[in-house]
Amino acid sequence: MFCNIEIGASFTMETDPFGTFIASSFSYASARDWALFGQLYLNDGVWEGKRLFPEGWVKYTTTPTKNSFNLYGSHWWLGGADKLVPSILEEVQQLYSSFEKGTYLASGYGGQFTVVVPQHNLVFTRLGFTPAKNESFPISEVVKKVLEVLK
Repeated sequence: MFCNIEIGASFTMETDPFGTFIASSFSYASARDWALFGQLYLNDGVWEGKRLFPEGWVKYTTTPTKNSFNLYGSHWWLGGADKLVPSILEEVQQLYSSFEKGTYLASGYGGQFTVVVPQHNLVFTRLGFTPAKNESFPISEVVKKVLEVLK
């Protein structure tokens, strides 16, 4: 259940000891359900004709937050960042700025992603695991190749 409407049976969000959702992490779902979650955002918070998110919520969450160097919205990494960042964020900028502007993604542990590309009506989910000691999974390159195939 998500927002009292069943979207995907596998979606689980853990809470802290006080019952507050840990929205930055500890969310589990099948690849299909992560893709459905991305589709909910692609549909501007509307599912099967019912508005689940308040009007403007998706725009709010995919707009750069103050002091985020255009890299981060509200729980979404943003593609196409064009502002210089402090050295501690260079690796993050390198990964996410390679996506075209308007793209946003949720990044999970070990190379798991749900990418939403509104310009191409695409949601892309990967649940594979890439150990940190290896090079990161080239998600932007894979999405580019998927877009090439769809053209």
